[in-house]
Amino acid sequence: NVLELKDVLRSIKDALEEVKLLCYVSDRTLAGMTKYFGQDLDSVSALSIVHNSVFKVKAEEFVDNDKDPRKIPDIKMTVGFLLKKLKRENERVTTHLKRIENREEMNISSQILCLNVPPKEIMDKFIRYESSILKQFYKAMHELERIQRRRQGEFVPSPMNIEIGVENN
Repeated sequence: NVLELKDVLRSIKDALEEVKLLCYVSDRTLAGMTKYFGQDLDSVSALSIVHNSVFKVKAEEFVDNDKDPRKIPDIKMTVGFLLKKLKRENERVTTHLKRIENREEMNISSQILCLNVPPKEIMDKFIRYESSILKQFYKAMHELERIQRRRQGEFVPSPMNIEIGVENN
């Protein structure tokens, strides 16, 4: 679903901004990420939970004291790893979103095209009218050829109608 994927992207972008600014993921953003990514060991939400459990309290203290939380010892490595994981998920979801948008766009286009095709009954009438018009056209063309040959002085016999049929006994 496009709307749901956009919500996932919003959640990832919020997490990226929070990690860059605060060096942890807020509980609200983490709840959204857990909803979409689950808590599997290799998921970005599980990594965020582990990171928060180690560094969130210290980072909040630093922010409350107007200090830069990026100066906390050992936080640089886990923040870098978390940012990489979030960026990878962002790229993956963005690619998937583009695929889904293309698919939905093609579905809409095909539905519009299907609506432009008339129903069978109308198509049958079109075919009958076309056949009738073609028959009249060929008849007029043959008559024109006869008139032109007569004008050029050729002997033109009168038109002959031949019916070909098969009788079953």
